[in-house]
Amino acid sequence: MQQASIQPVCEVIILTALPIEYQAVLHYLENPQEIVHPSGTVYHHGRFRGEHQTWRVAVAEIGLGGPSAALETERAIQFFSASIALFVGVAGGLGDVRLGDVIAAAKIHAYEYGKDGATFEPRPEQWRPSYALLQRAQAEARTDAWLARLDNHRADATPRVFVGPTFCW
Repeated sequence: MQQASIQPVCEVIILTALPIEYQAVLHYLENPQEIVHPSGTVYHHGRFRGEHQTWRVAVAEIGLGGPSAALETERAIQFFSASIALFVGVAGGLGDVRLGDVIAAAKIHAYEYGKDGATFEPRPEQWRPSYALLQRAQAEARTDAWLARLDNHRADATPRVFVGPTFCW
């Protein structure tokens, strides 16, 4: 365990809600090291070798949503001075999605801010990705080159990519 005496720098912070998601991300990091925020939050950081660049990456488990997840997200981004933040999850609330599929949100709606009753109360749009991020997700969805980076332990089917609106809770 490394107590943070100096502030580490990572270009990317990957946020997860569940331990299984956290472990899946750690699997792809080279030499992951534990680091502890002065508040006590435990992270891991390491390197991820991409096709054209090696990235310094930190991983944070922020929980299932709400104000505490928002606080943990802000804390992690500031602590690591990350310029890119990604949320990685199993998308359990989406019916068509299987474990291993990739989802890129074209926009995010607040799941808890809408309900269907006598009248429908809409879920307001909360966030949109940058144009560049959305274009990159769509480009990756058009090719299968990214599949070569995955472990072949999936027996059910080839992972698919979804780019479109999603809901957060």
